[in-house]
Amino acid sequence: MDASAAEKAYKPDREGRKEPVVVGLSGGVKSYVTASLLKIQKYEVIGVTVQNEPQGFQASLDKVVRCHASDQKLDEIRLFCRSLGIPHFVVKSGAEFQETVVETWKSSRIQGTLARQCRLCHVMRLRILHREMLRLGVHKLATGHLGKIFVQNESIFLRSSNDEKHDQSGLLSELPEPILRSLLLPLSDLQYAEILRLAENFAIMNNSHELTSCFPASDPVNEFLEKTIPPGIRKPGSLVIKDEDKFDDHEGVQNYIYGEPISPKDSHDEHVFIDYKASAKEIILGTSADFLTDDFFIACDNISDTTALTEPSTGYVRLKDGEVECWLSPKNLGRIHVKLSEKKRILTGSTLSLFRRPGRNSKLIVTGRVTGAIRVEDEADESSEEKLPTQTQYSR
Repeated sequence: MDASAAEKAYKPDREGRKEPVVVGLSGGVKSYVTASLLKIQKYEVIGVTVQNEPQGFQASLDKVVRCHASDQKLDEIRLFCRSLGIPHFVVKSGAEFQETVVETWKSSRIQGTLARQCRLCHVMRLRILHREMLRLGVHKLATGHLGKIFVQNESIFLRSSNDEKHDQSGLLSELPEPILRSLLLPLSDLQYAEILRLAENFAIMNNSHELTSCFPASDPVNEFLEKTIPPGIRKPGSLVIKDEDKFDDHEGVQNYIYGEPISPKDSHDEHVFIDYKASAKEIILGTSADFLTDDFFIACDNISDTTALTEPSTGYVRLKDGEVECWLSPKNLGRIHVKLSEKKRILTGSTLSLFRRPGRNSKLIVTGRVTGAIRVEDEADESSEEKLPTQTQYSR
């Protein structure tokens, strides 16, 4: 795609700038800056907030759900909308949030698998915003996501934003195509530091939430699980250290989080929940090193770059501690074999995004969930130099 096409994708011509656009207002600084920029550009801005209110929690929802819009938060959003002179609507997610997010999260805790409540909630909230957009007779939905969406020959593909640390292109790739086609991303060319400077110029308060994810390990969450999970499902069992005998008892796997530390009684060592044997009701304990691997599969059905996986090729996996070079080999049944250039901590069930190259403005190849990581024991010669595999090394 040439530069003029890219500019047109992100900077609509002036004739179209008075069209109405729905802006998802979460109460965060990015959504406020998004609405402010669109207002300056003469769009007819309509603010919409999705309110999630899970049922059954005794504690304040602010301590349980990161994206909860409390009455105080809604008042702040309404005040912001009045200052811009734009209308504001609130849509309650209700039973949809309970079924899509809460019940799925509970199922993960019962099964001892990695929960993905925040990614499920993200897709749900964008679906609700898109429905509200259509109800209002509007054709564009704007959000504060950092990512880039391009339409080329009727195909949609994504690129990473100009801020690798805060990039959300992988998160966007999980959205259905109709939503992606309707999205405007005014912040896509900005870095987070620039957004904060704009917020300061617009006199917008940066009210960051203290929670990093919903349903954190806490007394309110444990009380909710105890109250809502039937006694017949809360099966007691054993804590077993890997390759050793039983270490301690547990009252149910729902009390522990896969991949997180567990400190059994009478133990001075930290152990990590690495596996759950449901038939034996055994929680297997190990260390963080047990998650180190350079060889795994991901399952995916939303390949962004359909030309990138016709044969084995190189790419980059974006992890919390940076980007790692890898080889990708397409497999049947929607699976991709990934071979990293170095071992990293990879949890089964985690969601990873693969890019064509490192850094900003890189084409997103695919986003998928890790379905199986191959643990390589320390039997190999540590002195041997590790190299990326050739194509023939992919056969199994």
